[in-house]
Amino acid sequence: MMVLLVDAAVPILDGRLFFVLASVVLLLGIGVRVWLGQGGGSVGELNATKWLGRLLAGGVVLVIVFLICLAEWMKKHS
Repeated sequence: MMVLLVDAAVPILDGRLFFVLASVVLLLGIGVRVWLGQGGGSVGELNATKWLGRLLAGGVVLVIVFLICLAEWMKKHS
């Protein structure tokens, strides 16, 4: 499975799509962290929301990369 993902991801890293993907991921990560970081609370709560924001942003990144790799692989093998 990992070989398929790497095989599909190679064309993405060559073109402009990589920069678009990086920008979208960065904006999503910042948006999630700002959205979760709003509101007062103790230091522990703020720490928890910071880590939750990082986890959610990481999950979004993985889903986007997986979907793009899957689409590239399907185009290549259809």
